[in-house]
Amino acid sequence: MVTTAQLFGWIVTYYNVPTILAEAIQSVSSSSLVFLFLTLVILLIAGMFMEALSVVIIVAPILHPVALLYGIDPIFFGFFVVFVMCIGIASPPFGPCLFVSCSLSNRPFVGVAKEVLPFILVEILVAVIVIFLPEVVTFLPNLME
Repeated sequence: MVTTAQLFGWIVTYYNVPTILAEAIQSVSSSSLVFLFLTLVILLIAGMFMEALSVVIIVAPILHPVALLYGIDPIFFGFFVVFVMCIGIASPPFGPCLFVSCSLSNRPFVGVAKEVLPFILVEILVAVIVIFLPEVVTFLPNLME
């Protein structure tokens, strides 16, 4: 899966998909907030159905140049992608981490999925807060400059 994702990432970059995507997103809105909310939704859905590493390898070459065009800090964007992927892989209906948790604890999937929902909602709320306050993420790295 990872090798296929790497090949896909190379093809996407070769055919200049990030520029085409950036133009399409900017035609809808020139706000970086809209871009980050779209990224949040895309990564959450992808993380629910695929392994995190594969999603990052596929999505990073596409979204990172777009994020730079919007003036989003690369450190913030990297954190954001990883954080949202962590939410996605633990989210029902097909969160890969849920299946591992169920098999380790010998509990039914439905019960674990119901119990994890409040935590997922809080994590999504934190992701939204981070979108509006990126300084929370970049505070320490900015001290190193």
